[in-house]
Formats: sequence, C-alpha cells, structure tokens
Amino acid sequence: MDHIGENGVVITDEMLDKWADDAEHGIYHGTPGPLITRKQFGRPRVYDEPMVSVSVRLPASDVRQAKKRARESGTPFPNFVREVFRAGLESPDVVGSDDDSDDSKE
Repeated sequence: MDHIGENGVVITDEMLDKWADDAEHGIYHGTPGPLITRKQFGRPRVYDEPMVSVSVRLPASDVRQAKKRARESGTPFPNFVREVFRAGLESPDVVGSDDDSDDSKE
C-alpha cells in the first residue's frame, strides 16, 4: 500500500521497511528539523498557580456529609473541599476557635 507524504511524494511499504532497517543500524535519512507537537498532553491547567496534593485522614461521616453537601450544591467534591479549606483560611475564627492552647502564651 502506498502512502502520500505532505509534499505529495509517494512513499511505498518497501521504502518504509528500508528506512526502518536503516534506523535500526543508526542510519537516518533526511535532515533533522524542529520537533512538531500537535497537542498538549494531560488536562488543561485550571488554576493560576501550581497545585499540591495533600493527603488527610478524615472521619468517614464527615466525608459522607461533605460529599452530600457538594452534590446538593452541584459542586464537584474536590472543588467543594478546596472552597471549604479556603473559607477556613480566610476566616480563622471558624477553625480552631474552641482550642484553648495558644503557642504564643508562655
């Protein structure tokens, strides 16, 4: 079966076999050119800064409740967790308010 190259040149199966044999012996035909990539691999970046994976152990009941709330709000679970985490950072009074220990007290 013949193939047609970009420039209209007919490429036969015999030519492909010869080029493959030559390449196995370190003989490369043509002139090296720039590497052309047509598609980026992976998912497109969604955030402006690099993301870091964090593994945290949580009670199963808390995870069930969080998944239910995420589902009810129509928010994907990972986004829901990020939003709750961010809300805790932005309002520190919400998290740890019942903690009597304060490292700044001596």
